[in-house]
Amino acid sequence: MGIPTVTSYANRTSPTIRGKWLLTNVLGTPPPPPPADVPSLKETPANGKVLTMRRADGATPLECACAVCHAQMDPLGFALENFNGVGEWRTTSEAHTPVDASGVLPNGIKFNGPAELRKYC
Repeated sequence: MGIPTVTSYANRTSPTIRGKWLLTNVLGTPPPPPPADVPSLKETPANGKVLTMRRADGATPLECACAVCHAQMDPLGFALENFNGVGEWRTTSEAHTPVDASGVLPNGIKFNGPAELRKYC
């Protein structure tokens, strides 16, 4: 299995899982485990419209304790959003909108996509 497959769900990518994988396996700085009572991400709001992972991930404000780790993981994972769940390059998300692979690292460095992220990691 490839990295995109093991860092995705069956029906969507997971920027947080991908970011955690990069922190742990590439940068050698694994985050602590999440609290046991963290609810699952709501992928589809009440109106039934599919959200991009960026929108779904940002739909709920993060508590301070969660934000510390997510500020490190999520930008790394969003940089890989152009890769679908099996590693194929894509320009359109699950929500049929353009993929947004931009991010800001905790130190304030902005990037767009995996090539720019690679310059800083």
